[in-house]
Amino acid sequence: MPNDNLVVIAAMARKGGSGKTTLSRALISAAVAAGRRVLLIDTDSTGVLGTWHKRAEAAGLGSPLLRSASVESVGAVDRRIEQVYAADSADFIFIDTAGVGAEWSDGIAVLADHIVTPVMLSTSDPRCRRADRRVVRKAPRPRR
Repeated sequence: MPNDNLVVIAAMARKGGSGKTTLSRALISAAVAAGRRVLLIDTDSTGVLGTWHKRAEAAGLGSPLLRSASVESVGAVDRRIEQVYAADSADFIFIDTAGVGAEWSDGIAVLADHIVTPVMLSTSDPRCRRADRRVVRKAPRPRR
């Protein structure tokens, strides 16, 4: 019977090295620790997330709740999601994406139920936030 509760989460950012894979590993680990069945789909050509899973399995640290797949096209991701849905073989699908801003990324975004984006603070963030607050304070208030 299809899994109407399947949740597809894509880690996305338009930049490489922003922490998408690290965030994906943390979310996947939490889901597996909570007893959820997870399929991770590594769409990044570096294959870091898939390699993380393979190394854990080889070291005896894998889980029967976690499976992985590598795909090379948006169509292949879509087909894999449909297969998992129809077979009720996972509760969550996590998609780790490459740090590129392209039509390909937009296709993955359309397939996801949720998009997570890692945010790393920089030294300019507090200064920007102060400027944001000044703009908001000066904005006209809506009438009620």
